[in-house]
Amino acid sequence: QQAEISGFVTDPSGSVVTDAKVSLQHVATNILRATSTNAAGLFIFPSIPAGTYQLSVEAPGFETHTVEDIVIESGARITRNLWKISRSTAAV
Repeated sequence: QQAEISGFVTDPSGSVVTDAKVSLQHVATNILRATSTNAAGLFIFPSIPAGTYQLSVEAPGFETHTVEDIVIESGARITRNLWKISRSTAAV
């Protein structure tokens, strides 16, 4: 049975981050899936197999944020919000 992971991406002020690139990598197989946040800052990865994953988000003007060791069981519907991703301090 397939699982699903979804969540919202926000900046330090609580504002949503639209068009952020969100990547989900299955640790055992290294299979990588990618999507983007919508106008509400929401991302969804439907129909994924159970396993351990790494979730990353990238957006212009922000540092890359990664969450490791997310365990998703068969049939689970997980919400993993990426709250308050940091603005990049690198010079443009």
